Amino acid sequence: MKKKTFSLILAVFLMVSCVSWSSLSAASLHVRKVVSVVFDDSGSMSTNNSMNWSYANYALQTLCGLLNAEDELYITYMSNPGTAVIPADFSSNRQNAVDSIRSTLDSGNTPQSAITTAQNKLVESYNNNRSSGIQTEYWLFVISDGEFNEQGVFGKAELDTVLQSFSKTQITDGMDLHNIYLAIGSNAIEATSEPGLNIIARKCDDGKAIVSVLSELSNAVSGRYRISKDYITLIDDKTVEVATEIPLMNIAILMQNSSAILNSIVSDGGIPLRVVQQVSLKYPEKPGWTSDTNLNGKAFLLENAGQSITAGKYTLKFSDKVDINALDIMVEPAFELRMSIFKNSIEVTNLPSLQEKDIIDLQMKLYETGTNNEVDNGLLKGEITSSLGYMENDAEIGSADSMVLQGITLKNVKTSVYGTLTFGNFLPLTVLIEFTPPVRESNLELRLSVMKNGEEVADLSTLKQADVISVTAHIFDITTGSEVDISMLGASIVNSIGYRENGTEILTSDGSVLSDILLTSAKTDLFASLQIGQSAPLTVSVTFNPFKQDSPVTTVTPDNPLNPSDTTVYKIIVVPEGITVDRDDLADNTAAVPMFKDTITLIWPIFILAYLVFYLTKRRFSKSFITRKIYFIADSAIREGSKSQVFVKPSTGWRQFFNHACTQKFAYLTFTAAHNGEVSVRYLLQKPIDYLVASLTDNLDEIERIFSGESWKTGTKLEKNIRISESTALYIKTKNNISIHYIRKWHKRAKKRSKSDAASLNNDDVMYMYEQGDYTAGYDSVAELQKDAYGIVTGTVLSAKPIFRSNILHTLSEVSVETVYGGPFTKSDVIYIEEHGGQVTMADYIKGTELENEAVEEIDTDTEKTSVVVGIDGYYPMPLGRRVLLFLQDSGLKTEETDQKIYSCLGGYKGIFYQQSDKYTYVNPKPDESGIHESLEVLCANGGHMSVTAGELYKKKK
Repeated sequence: MKKKTFSLILAVFLMVSCVSWSSLSAASLHVRKVVSVVFDDSGSMSTNNSMNWSYANYALQTLCGLLNAEDELYITYMSNPGTAVIPADFSSNRQNAVDSIRSTLDSGNTPQSAITTAQNKLVESYNNNRSSGIQTEYWLFVISDGEFNEQGVFGKAELDTVLQSFSKTQITDGMDLHNIYLAIGSNAIEATSEPGLNIIARKCDDGKAIVSVLSELSNAVSGRYRISKDYITLIDDKTVEVATEIPLMNIAILMQNSSAILNSIVSDGGIPLRVVQQVSLKYPEKPGWTSDTNLNGKAFLLENAGQSITAGKYTLKFSDKVDINALDIMVEPAFELRMSIFKNSIEVTNLPSLQEKDIIDLQMKLYETGTNNEVDNGLLKGEITSSLGYMENDAEIGSADSMVLQGITLKNVKTSVYGTLTFGNFLPLTVLIEFTPPVRESNLELRLSVMKNGEEVADLSTLKQADVISVTAHIFDITTGSEVDISMLGASIVNSIGYRENGTEILTSDGSVLSDILLTSAKTDLFASLQIGQSAPLTVSVTFNPFKQDSPVTTVTPDNPLNPSDTTVYKIIVVPEGITVDRDDLADNTAAVPMFKDTITLIWPIFILAYLVFYLTKRRFSKSFITRKIYFIADSAIREGSKSQVFVKPSTGWRQFFNHACTQKFAYLTFTAAHNGEVSVRYLLQKPIDYLVASLTDNLDEIERIFSGESWKTGTKLEKNIRISESTALYIKTKNNISIHYIRKWHKRAKKRSKSDAASLNNDDVMYMYEQGDYTAGYDSVAELQKDAYGIVTGTVLSAKPIFRSNILHTLSEVSVETVYGGPFTKSDVIYIEEHGGQVTMADYIKGTELENEAVEEIDTDTEKTSVVVGIDGYYPMPLGRRVLLFLQDSGLKTEETDQKIYSCLGGYKGIFYQQSDKYTYVNPKPDESGIHESLEVLCANGGHMSVTAGELYKKKK
């Protein structure tokens, strides 16, 4: 029995020692590792004839004997807590290193400072290696009976602080850090496991319990596959055959109670493998201490000269008899994950050839490392999961839990396609490809427009010698016929424009406009070019011959007293003042003179001056909010509904060149700046309404009296001279509600507010609303939430769908559960969460709330597509892709969208916390009371309304 028990111990330590795959690339599962061990050699490990010290020492020997050649091992003995040492000859002679561990048997105290020493050694190694670019994993491994006796108090709380603060700091800094704390003995201090910080803590009361505890640890950290006994065959007493269906990086063998040497290992094709390490393991001995003399064995590490070990059968020949039941064989897979991109069923080998609007498919395959040999996924052991997805500008767009994802339509944005494959207890293999598809060239066309005297020239044949023209290049989408804003193409732009005369280039300019071109009678070529990103340039050119004036505009026959017979007629061509004429191509006997009394020259300054007076004296808004509030009235009861607002200021509508006042469209009304801070109001819809102008109030009783009063103008169009001020409001009544429109001046409340206003309030495409909540239970602490929660989970928001209940907008979100702190949930569950509020188009909001229902048929296309975002009490629904912590309750609600149970969060949005950048802290944001729609990051700053860490949740869970 002991043989099998300690064989299992060694096998587990073998797996723990090969924990080199959490930072995965597409190349291989194998990465370098640095292991810093805290080894308890205190006297308490052997108290009352305990053999714990011998188990721990033997396990450390095994760890040393099975680490790869490029790995590092440091040991901090508690008898010498200030120094982390490398076992003697670790890099050159692994047997000597194992022997030095077995013979280092000092007896000291159990100082906690040994943990700090081991941690500092990892930091030192990390700082030395981080610039090398070599993938490295760092492991802190503490084996102790935990009876710390250094001066001062050091209990569980202090131990957790030491482990958690170190892990949080180093992971934030970029270290791929993992921690194992194994407490041995009934008096040992047990640390707290923190999966979010890669801390695994376990406890066992005696040495024999190490077997089951380390088995559990191996499932968490995972190292190598253990070859099933079904694949190991005893050929004779000294010969063993091993079969593998997958390619391998290396093979590790642990043999218990045998002194046999491995003479050879050869594949069924005759290819030998190399034994790179072969060490003998033995129980430690110390006078007066009890050791388990059954601890004897061998550890072997086999490789294929830097290449992968192919699948097949391998024959192992030993020098002595082998007990197959005392033989454990572990293998490290050699896989790499590759992704192919297909377009029209043809693999794309040149990513720059992909363009906007291309439709692509993704396919992942698993290959043997460094080869083109595909690996059948069916050969993988344990649970297999895979996913493919893509992002646009780092935002998740779509994904599928498979090896194939089809029908991705590319846009002219940063695109990331990624894949993951997880099997057994290994961490995922990953692959990532990033590119930015250029705008599809075939959809774009470059055109030139020629202007003369401020008007576009439709027929270039009408142009004459000495005309002054300007040329502009425009880009059009030929599928829609509309002009494209060059600045919105989303890629680097190189454009130029110029002209030639008789094939000789006269001028080329960077840009898209060329002005003041004086035409001669020469053949004229106008040309332009536009290059978007790395795509081929778009070009355009036009050629024409300006009409040569054979008849003068004005003829002059000068008197020549020296030659009275000279009757030469001079043609005088008039050009605008300021244009220099020095073209040789102008006809002979032609003079060009400025026309100072040209009509345009006289009128133009007057026109500019008149427009400046018109524009500078226009009526402007003061900085104000124009607000609309809705009150619903039914069954003689009134309740407050939604509230929305728009921000206006003196620059509002600055592009409205022909309006003598600032105007703002909002909620089917046009608000126009008037005198003394007032605004005039005009209704956009062509229909009669019930309305009145009255004093502004938010008192429900007064609003009810207004609703039932007799002062309404009913069934008529809104008068043109309707005005409201800060003390008055426009009331519009429908069958079941009153909408109140009023204006309030903006008052600056913070130094940084003006920038936020500009960024958030001038968004013409989004209308924000908020409604009043009716939550009777307020929560101001995590403890209160935990007390009342039906379940507590973390997860990622997968989808969100707007739904309406009782004419009120809600959002039904899908959340994938990742960690469970309470309740009947398991990891990978997808649960439904209903929240108050959401985002829809204006048309859908009107229909869903039956708000101004009769207006639906009359709203224009732009208005009906306006995005409406509705919140409650200053909160808005969870964004897609965010990692959240939820305190759940059973909502008791049903919907046509799903027959699954629907949950809601305690206290509405009080039960929703968002993970922060440290991946460890969750924050319930403050409500947005700014009026400028602050970002979630700002509302979560400084701990938001409430915050909690993953460590605190784990403690309270226990």
